Amino acid sequence: MREMDRWWIGHLVPSAMRKPETNDTGRRLYPTGRNLEVCLLRFAASVPEAFSAVEAAVALVEPEFVRFAVVSEGGHRRLMWESKTRAMFIPYQYFSEGTLRLLAYVVLFSSQDLPEAIVIDDIETALDDSHIEVLMQIVRDAGKRTNIVLTTRSAKVAECAGITLREI
Repeated sequence: MREMDRWWIGHLVPSAMRKPETNDTGRRLYPTGRNLEVCLLRFAASVPEAFSAVEAAVALVEPEFVRFAVVSEGGHRRLMWESKTRAMFIPYQYFSEGTLRLLAYVVLFSSQDLPEAIVIDDIETALDDSHIEVLMQIVRDAGKRTNIVLTTRSAKVAECAGITLREI
């Protein structure tokens, strides 16, 4: 069982992602995603290519999204996003459940220090087809650097993974 310490086994919880964890380094995403903001802030400060990959993925599924901004608020750095039509920064927590999950998965799979294995149950939860298409491309790329085990009930996930389904 000690070998599994190097695995990431999780099921992201949007309600946890909406309550940022502030006492964390952001080195690795928690299985619930509660330290998503800290991980993104670390990417913004020290892993610009990963941060750019996250922004690009969000832009593919959120038509209003322009870019992320790090804003100082009450002595803390906060992650906000710029809208194409609203003249204000919006907290990342206001993304839909699907976009929050996509955001967290992109952070997980874009990390420079991927765990030895990543196990995700029902990866399609709350994701629409556009989220799944973007996510599965990222999963394919990350699969070159680590072991990934996914379960799904989604034909779209299987299709994007290159699995042909047939009737029994």
